[in-house]
Amino acid sequence: MMLKALFSIPFCIATCYAICILVFNTVIFFSTQKIHALHTVQDSNEVMKILLFDLLLVGIFVLQHRFMASSLYKDLIGRRLGFLQRTVYTIISCITLKFLFESWKTVRGWDIWFWDFRDSPVTSGFFYLVHTVAWSILFLEHALMEPFYLIGVKQVYYRLWGEISPWQYMSRRLQSIIAHMPHPGVVCFLIVLWVYPHMSLDRWLISTLLTWYTCLGLGQVTKKDYMYIEEQTQVTMTSTSRRVAA
Repeated sequence: MMLKALFSIPFCIATCYAICILVFNTVIFFSTQKIHALHTVQDSNEVMKILLFDLLLVGIFVLQHRFMASSLYKDLIGRRLGFLQRTVYTIISCITLKFLFESWKTVRGWDIWFWDFRDSPVTSGFFYLVHTVAWSILFLEHALMEPFYLIGVKQVYYRLWGEISPWQYMSRRLQSIIAHMPHPGVVCFLIVLWVYPHMSLDRWLISTLLTWYTCLGLGQVTKKDYMYIEEQTQVTMTSTSRRVAA
């Protein structure tokens, strides 16, 4: 068992690296405007093929994400992985999303809305500010939710030191919110998806599907979970402001 724990160290390093790359690619993918020549209009048959291909990519991610979070996976495979279960889940999710970002195809000339802000610094600054604030709040909320536990690194650290699972050291309120909402910042993520100057058909497709998928888990979130996030956010902001003032 100790050999397994030592072997998990480079695996955890790879997971942290994959998370950093994924965060960078995610921000670029969802917040960088891809402007194409306005006169370029793709054929309707080609558009359908692109949308079906992109739909397949999102389907692969959703199936992987749901299957590895299901009790069936945890019973059949998760128990054998032990404390590496969350780490394996994280790195495979990173690989799946990396494949989605690199394989994604864009529809040109079929836009639901398009605001060309290249000659409008005010409009450009507005979208830049909205996305910057949304990403910042989203990262802050994840930082309040035991990020190293969520990616599986903390479990390995505790095992190396002969401790029990870090889950046992968490408060019941934190356990509840992790179980009900493992991905906080849903509202901020929805803002990133929809407050965007160039809503092409492929962007609309992934925004719609991810909105539906992220909202599926909101039914399990309780009022106490929201109160906990609000309390922790206020504590963090207060402590940060005190440090700045000092």
